[in-house]
Amino acid sequence: MKDKVLVVGAGIAGLGAATWARDAGFDVTVIEATDRVGGRAVTATRPGSEDRIDVGTQYFHSNYRLAKQLLRSAGLAASIRPVRGRTRFFDRRAPGGSFTAGHRLPIIRAGGMTDNLRLLASGAWRILRDPVSPFRLRDHVRLDTQTAGTRITDPFEWDFTARCLVLAGCLVEPGPADISYLHMVRLMRIVLTTDYLALDGGIATLHERLAAGLDVRLSTPATQLVWDGRVRGVTLADGTTVEATHTVLATPPGAASVLMPSDWHEERAFLQATRHPPALIVTFFLDGPLEDGVWSYILPSDPTRLVGFCVDAAQKNPANIPSGKAALQAWICHPASTSAAALDNEALSTRVLTELAPFFPGIDARVEHVQVQRHAAAVPQFPPGRNQAALAFLARIDERPGLEVCGDYLTGGYMECALWSAERAVRRLRRLTM
Repeated sequence: MKDKVLVVGAGIAGLGAATWARDAGFDVTVIEATDRVGGRAVTATRPGSEDRIDVGTQYFHSNYRLAKQLLRSAGLAASIRPVRGRTRFFDRRAPGGSFTAGHRLPIIRAGGMTDNLRLLASGAWRILRDPVSPFRLRDHVRLDTQTAGTRITDPFEWDFTARCLVLAGCLVEPGPADISYLHMVRLMRIVLTTDYLALDGGIATLHERLAAGLDVRLSTPATQLVWDGRVRGVTLADGTTVEATHTVLATPPGAASVLMPSDWHEERAFLQATRHPPALIVTFFLDGPLEDGVWSYILPSDPTRLVGFCVDAAQKNPANIPSGKAALQAWICHPASTSAAALDNEALSTRVLTELAPFFPGIDARVEHVQVQRHAAAVPQFPPGRNQAALAFLARIDERPGLEVCGDYLTGGYMECALWSAERAVRRLRRLTM
C-alpha cells in the first residue's frame, strides 16, 4: 500500500510538493481552504475581450530551475515568453524628468558617468563578493545580521539599486533598516543577472495545470494538526479528520501557526513573526497603447503617495493582450498598502488615478475599465536575523515526525524559493520511507 501524503494548501509550494510526491509514488491528496488554487497567482480579464492580465505573481526568472521543470512537465514550455522592453524612471535629476533603462547594465541618466561607473562596480562587487544561493536556505549569519542600510550608504546606489529591487521584489517602499543585507544580495542575484519570463494565459495557468493532475479538494479548511507524538493528518472545520502518513503544511505562515499544537511555542512564534504586509493592484484598462517598448515604470519616492511603481501588462506579454490596448497596473506597496486597504474600490481608484496623472498626461480620459485586486498578505519580508530564525525553525520541524513545512516565507519570497522548500520536503519523504 502506498504511503498517504496530505498536502495542506494549494499555492505553488503545495502544488509543487504534491506533484513531486505523486511522481515519487505516494498517494497524494491536496486540501485548500479557499475556492481556488494558486495563492497569489491570479488572472483577470478585460471585459468584453480576450485580454488576460496577471494581478498577482507577475513573472518567472530565467534561473528558476524548479519552476521550469514544472512548466515542462505541465506541457507549458512553449508558452514561456521573454519579457522584452525597458523601465521608465521618473526622476527630476534626469533630463526631461525621466529616462528609460534595461535591468542589466542600466545607464542611469539621473547621474553622470562617475555615478554610473560607481553603481556598476558596486553591484558587481556585491554579487561576486557574496555568492549566496538566491533560493536555498543556507547559513549566512554574517550577511543576515546586517541591515541593507548599513552596507549601502551611497544615496545614488540606494535610489537606483536598493529601492528599485525591494520595491519590485518585496512590494515594500524600503527604509534602511527594513531588510537584511543578505536579502539585498539575493535580490541582486535574482534580478540583475537573469531575464524575466512571462506565461501565455497568465502565471496562474501553471497552477491550474498542476492542479488538474492532482486530487485537490477546494473549500476544505483545516483547523488543527492531528498530533500524538507524530503528525497523523488534520482535523477539518466540519469536525472530520483526514488521516495521512505524512502531512505537508504549505499554507501561509499565519495559517500554519493556527494549525500547530498550542505548546509548539517556538515554531508558532517564528510563523507569527513573519511580516506579510498587504498589497493592492489597481489596473486601468486604457483605450489604446501607452508607450511601446516600456513595460514598467518607477515613480519617485514620496511618502504621501500610494503608488511606487506600475506595470503595463500589454508590453510585459503582448501575447496575452490581443486587443493591443494598454493595461496599466498601479502597485500599492507597504506601508501605503496598509492604510489604502481601508478605501473602497472607487475611492482607491480615484486617488490612484489622480496620482498617476502628472506622469501619464491625459490618462484619466483614456480609462475604459478599472479592476482592483487586493492581496491581504503579499510578499513575505526578510529583516535582519530572519534567515537564521528560518534555519532554526526548519531544524525543529525536522524533529516532528510525520510533518513537513514549505513556503516562500522561509527563504526569499519568490516562487522558486517556495519550490525549493517543496522539493526539500519531498526529498525528506522519500528518504524517510526508504
